[in-house]
Amino acid sequence: MKISFKNAKLKEVCENEKLMRKEYGTVIAKNLQKRLADLRAASCVTDLVAGRPHALKYDLKEAYAVDLTNMIRLIFRAANSPIPRKTDETVDWKNVTMIEIEKIEDYHE
Repeated sequence: MKISFKNAKLKEVCENEKLMRKEYGTVIAKNLQKRLADLRAASCVTDLVAGRPHALKYDLKEAYAVDLTNMIRLIFRAANSPIPRKTDETVDWKNVTMIEIEKIEDYHE
């Protein structure tokens, strides 16, 4: 898949191992590198298997996440234009081939 980032700071951290480790620590940085590699290697979102990939709800409706640890997740949204939709107007993740990384968060906070 093609990956873009919500902002320059997030892109810089995700593309620089030293910054990644400084920002998130060794364990999360290692898992983040793996998930980013998985995302790049996948042809679409539904090809993902590692990190408990899942669609999100409520205020993060239309976003998707993969876990980096049991409390930290990587959140992204479809970046295709137009966004592929099912007949019920939800995102058709099996046809999403471009994503924008939105944030890395502790979802228990």
